[in-house]
Amino acid sequence: MKGLPALRLVLPPLRDVQPDSVLEFAAYSRAAPPIERGQQTLAELGRRWPGAKVDAILHSADLTLAQIRLPPLSAQDRRVAVTAAIEPFMLGDPSTTLIGYGPRAADGGVSVGWVDRDDARAASHCLRECGLMLRTLWPTPFFLPAPHGGWVAWCRDDYVAVRSAQDQGFVLPIAADAAKARLLAQSAQEGLAQMVWIGEVPAWWSAQGLIAATAVPLEACWQVQSPPWSIGVQTLGVQDGTGASSWLRTTAWAAAAALIWIGGLNIYAARLDHAGRTLKSDIAQRVKTAFPNVRTVVEPLRQARQQRDAQQVAAAQAEEAELAFLLEGAREHMAFAAGQVQRLDYRDGALDVVLMRGTSGAPAVTPVSAASSPAPGTGSSGRRRASDQPAKAGEPAQPAWIAAAEQAGLEVEPIERGWRLRRAAPAPQAAVRSAEGTTGRPAQSAAAVTVARRSP
Repeated sequence: MKGLPALRLVLPPLRDVQPDSVLEFAAYSRAAPPIERGQQTLAELGRRWPGAKVDAILHSADLTLAQIRLPPLSAQDRRVAVTAAIEPFMLGDPSTTLIGYGPRAADGGVSVGWVDRDDARAASHCLRECGLMLRTLWPTPFFLPAPHGGWVAWCRDDYVAVRSAQDQGFVLPIAADAAKARLLAQSAQEGLAQMVWIGEVPAWWSAQGLIAATAVPLEACWQVQSPPWSIGVQTLGVQDGTGASSWLRTTAWAAAAALIWIGGLNIYAARLDHAGRTLKSDIAQRVKTAFPNVRTVVEPLRQARQQRDAQQVAAAQAEEAELAFLLEGAREHMAFAAGQVQRLDYRDGALDVVLMRGTSGAPAVTPVSAASSPAPGTGSSGRRRASDQPAKAGEPAQPAWIAAAEQAGLEVEPIERGWRLRRAAPAPQAAVRSAEGTTGRPAQSAAAVTVARRSP
């Protein structure tokens, strides 16, 4: 929470942390020195600074420190290598511990420390109940000032914590004489010039008289800026002082993101549905426009295919009927052409009967293109009929079969070496009846049929 100080607490053993535990504390606005120091219970600190972030100094009884050597590794591989290196020193599964380690030195040395995970979780839970947020766990030696030409040590509850270098240290129980002797021997082996003690110099150290010792007040420990490394609490779910409330915030943000996503999905689905309905309506309208006899469109594609197929079948049947009508007319009225037909062409509702060369029934006039403009003496359709051609002097009149064919509803038009037959246009009265819907001419298509006969 913005504006709250950060707290440093000197913890008792983790299992003994309770809301009524009286602890040494210091409050920091940003960095050392502290803005306030004193002793209060956890509950009082939580009521005074609810939501404050806490850096907790571990008790030596909870902490195990070791020095290992590692080759150059990436950050991810280093974590795995550290766990594998200290596993032989643990009394249980590595997953039951919280592990922290420092940077790799030039000689490959790495300082490692660990605490019991369940004890750390219990202490973190107690702090949360008091309204405080655990951020990090400091190894005990790093609470002490950095040494200059010697070691800095602190005796507390039958344990001694020693900071031997900027990022190194160790803890020892000193209740037994053997432990004291070990510390004396180790300091002598390192060739220490002096030992700095926090508070006062222990009597048993002064009695050895080998290494000079000085004492500094506990106040010096609160001036330390930050440790070179610490034990993180990320896996406890309390990283950066966030506890249960962080999970609630995370859950709330996740729920909000899900709601936004669902809302966006619904909007997108609505747009797709609207586009689909619009497309379906447009297709239905196009089907009705193309096929006016379709009044209700349910399945546009299927209905359009059915109508198309029906029209194609109707057109084909009409073409077949028209061709049959013209063939029947040719058979009935052009008996003179029996055995003399070289080719039959059917196209656009007209049947061309092409005769062999030298056939007596061929037209005696120059054929006129059907595409020419109407002229006086032409039929009602704008095409020049054979009966409209005046006979030249000395030539016989038009054959009688042409008049008979026209009486039977055929139009006869001369073409080169043959005749063109088509259904005659309806009379004006028939055209009126056709407009009134009583009759109709079959739809014509671009179909074409050619029947050819080889010349002998």
